[in-house]
Amino acid sequence: MLRRHSIVHPSTMTSNPRFNKRTTATEVAKAYSEHIKGKTILITGVSPTSIGANTAYALASGEPEQMILASRTKKNIDAVLDNIKSHYPSVKVTPLILDLSSQKSVRDAAAEINSTITKIDLLVANAGIMALPTRTLSPDGIELQFATNHIGHFLFTNLIMDKLRKAATLSRTPGSTRVVMLTSNGHRFSPVRFHDYNFDGKPIPSEEEPGTQAMIDRGIGFPAFDEQGYDRFVAYGQSKTANILFALYLRAKLAREGIQAMSVHPGAIGTNLIRYYTNSPITNTIARCILRTNGLLGIGQFKTTDAGAATTIVAALDPKLSSLKDTDGIYLQDCQFGSPAAHATGFEAAEKLWSLSEELVGEKFVI
Repeated sequence: MLRRHSIVHPSTMTSNPRFNKRTTATEVAKAYSEHIKGKTILITGVSPTSIGANTAYALASGEPEQMILASRTKKNIDAVLDNIKSHYPSVKVTPLILDLSSQKSVRDAAAEINSTITKIDLLVANAGIMALPTRTLSPDGIELQFATNHIGHFLFTNLIMDKLRKAATLSRTPGSTRVVMLTSNGHRFSPVRFHDYNFDGKPIPSEEEPGTQAMIDRGIGFPAFDEQGYDRFVAYGQSKTANILFALYLRAKLAREGIQAMSVHPGAIGTNLIRYYTNSPITNTIARCILRTNGLLGIGQFKTTDAGAATTIVAALDPKLSSLKDTDGIYLQDCQFGSPAAHATGFEAAEKLWSLSEELVGEKFVI
């Protein structure tokens, strides 16, 4: 029987204690380049000027065996693919159309991977959306942020699990096969609302109430639920908590098979994710200026996308993470271990999330 899992203590350091919030993905990839060669890498949410693109560029510099770039549109992928091919012509790059909000698209993409790819050494679940102004449902009837940020990745990861297991059996280093889930400090805005995950206005217990103080501390203010019972940042927070709990569950179950899973807060980065920070384009522009000083969803100035991808690369490559013997969750920020909110640390919540996710995709997964 599995013991009750938590999170690796933040006093633990990664292999390079000098890595910090100013470190770039380029620097980390150079330091760990020997751990890239020969790997097959799949990254979701790849588009120009995104963290996903910089993650891809950094990893391509180490000459992996193959890179699979996934995004909703071919246009997004092509811009990044062309850049990689121009700088690293020997790297095989494969596009994959993947709309994580649609379970049909997820199943189609997974089927393509399963029929064409032998193994996946590294899965970077980078794709995400943030703070949609109004409650929007996915084609499968799920609140869109929860559907895209969590459910899509849950389904996709499970459908290609055999490819991760294959990589783990072929690897000489147990733990070098990895699943990296991108979360956010915004997870502090809300636990998973098991009693009302879809924002239907159902009553919820006190332990599922929003993290109001965290929202105030980050300049968002009190939750502002609309007539339907929807708040954009609470919905975002729920989906980002789900990312952490999903990674916690995967590591607890798969570490014994040589597969590591962890969650990463990349930091405050001025990407298109914040385009819905307010309802007004004008105030969004003002917000960007303010947030360059105070930082979004955290303290400090915006990072560049290269610095924003650095913690992802640490999670993907740091050899020390392969040797951790316990099966507690791993949460990283600013290239070191961090402490998520208490509501994102319990294995019981991770088990409940797994069951809910299976219900929402209509399929059981035993790992």
